[in-house]
Amino acid sequence: MVQSKPMIRGMITYSITWPIGNLIQQTFEVEKYNLAQTLKFGLYGSLYVAPTIHKWMQFSCYLWPKNTIEHTILKAYTEQLIYSPFAICSFFFIITLMEGGSIEDGMKELNKKLIPTWKISAIIWPVIQSINYTIIPEKNRVPFVGLCSLAWTAFLTFIKYQDNRFELRRNNDRN
Repeated sequence: MVQSKPMIRGMITYSITWPIGNLIQQTFEVEKYNLAQTLKFGLYGSLYVAPTIHKWMQFSCYLWPKNTIEHTILKAYTEQLIYSPFAICSFFFIITLMEGGSIEDGMKELNKKLIPTWKISAIIWPVIQSINYTIIPEKNRVPFVGLCSLAWTAFLTFIKYQDNRFELRRNNDRN
């Protein structure tokens, strides 16, 4: 069943890669792992990211069904203009809410981190998606992107918690 259901495979992939990406970041940043945070990343990756990326890929393949260079470029760059800002906003906002933050907290984080994060995304993801749309078979596209997102998730986690890191350093410097 998993073999013929790309969304289920994507959900399984993201339920593994998002927590691992979070753990990678924690390995470099904290003394003790926050497993509750890691669980939230697993839930977010499997129940939100995988279905939305799956539907986005279905939609983009519907709009540009050919595996030509032209269609690949259109898919990759349209994704950066439409899906990527949506995904980045969703990440910062939903994770903030999952951690007990308010809507205002989520909006503050978006205002601060959306544009810098999107700029980096716009450099990295068109290359990955060009490979995905031209070389990877359609049934394996969501899992492929899930594996590529492992490093991206570690990066997002780094950006998400960078304020906490600087605050800890300031407090340690005062003591």
